[in-house]
Amino acid sequence: MEQFTGYLFTAVWAVIGIYLVYMGKKVHKFCYYISLLLFFMFGWSLADQLMTADLFSGTAAIVYRVIIALFLIVGVIIYFKKVRSSDDK
Repeated sequence: MEQFTGYLFTAVWAVIGIYLVYMGKKVHKFCYYISLLLFFMFGWSLADQLMTADLFSGTAAIVYRVIIALFLIVGVIIYFKKVRSSDDK
């Protein structure tokens, strides 16, 4: 059962990423950026499921968290620039 939930968790990242790519066409290009983050999370989670090494512990987990943090920091900057530019109009 634990393996099934791991693959389900992995599939959720892919489905949400695909949905955001679809919404990016309608809503805003910022959705494309967030979908990149979700596809990265999908790839990392899939690699963790398929490999024998645990990618969510040790040095690999630190690398994962740093990459996620960088994605989120850049995302917040992009979002606030978008909000500021829309307020100026």
